[in-house]
Amino acid sequence: MNPRLTAIALSYLSLTALAGCAPVSEKHYTRDGNQPLSPEQIMTEVVGNSFRLEHIDFDAVITLQNNRKFLALSHSGEQERGSWTIESDNQLCLDFSNWYYGDTRCFHLIDDGEKLLFFSPNGALSYKATKTNKKTDNRAQYSVSGNEVGTTPQANSPA
Repeated sequence: MNPRLTAIALSYLSLTALAGCAPVSEKHYTRDGNQPLSPEQIMTEVVGNSFRLEHIDFDAVITLQNNRKFLALSHSGEQERGSWTIESDNQLCLDFSNWYYGDTRCFHLIDDGEKLLFFSPNGALSYKATKTNKKTDNRAQYSVSGNEVGTTPQANSPA
């Protein structure tokens, strides 16, 4: 076999394999026809539900309550409370009390049919979320570590 042809074929295969490992961006999903959820869709599909948010350094269940508050419980049992808003540019903003140094973090949400994807303002994938229960009545009951959210947050990080 021709050594040059072999090198070209191996290069092509390597690049193809690496492309599959590339980070996923919001642009990737919108190019495929998915659009960020509208404020109305966020209100009907997200608010009042509990979701397990996962990423490389984050694993927690969060419930967005109808009263613009949220409760969260990390996989390690750390609790958080905060508030949420929906901005006019279709972003869900979470105002943390302790986690993330008390910062506000905003996200575009895209439903890919399997998971709810949270994208940062720069388009990077921040979390993949899975619904953990049906609509709630402002009480968050989680099966994570057998705990129930309801006491004062104790941690500065969600991991």
